[in-house]
Amino acid sequence: MDSFLGAWQGVAIVGIVVGILGSLVGANLKARIDLLLSSVSHRWATRTDVRRKQRAERIELLIDSLKEQMHAQMDKLKSLILSVGLLVGSLGFFIVGNLENDAFGGQFFSFVLTLTALVTALFGLRESMEAKRIAQEIREARLLEKMPVRPECDQFQKPI
Repeated sequence: MDSFLGAWQGVAIVGIVVGILGSLVGANLKARIDLLLSSVSHRWATRTDVRRKQRAERIELLIDSLKEQMHAQMDKLKSLILSVGLLVGSLGFFIVGNLENDAFGGQFFSFVLTLTALVTALFGLRESMEAKRIAQEIREARLLEKMPVRPECDQFQKPI
């Protein structure tokens, strides 16, 4: 029974020491952590403002110029093709990486190909997001009704 009470006394003493040390360390780190987090928050807000302004400038260019619309459509098509290619390549790496291990050099080779498949898939998804961003900017520019949806089709919409 004495050893049982002694164990609980040890737990209580360790708890008190940890609480005191935690309070001291926390008090010293709080100012530094607050400064670091406010710095990160300020940089994030600045980055968001810069990106918002760049996006507005790209939309204004799309509104004003048919040539910019064509370039944006080509960029979107390029991103979509690259995205599909990367995702198909990722699938190929994954399939080859998961074939019979002995045929291609063991588990390490399988691991490397699977990791390559994941990285390639991430690049493919990033390109897909880029294509969606461009499509959204084109859509938003068209909604502002300053440019026709199909400028080359205007002649067919006029009454005879």
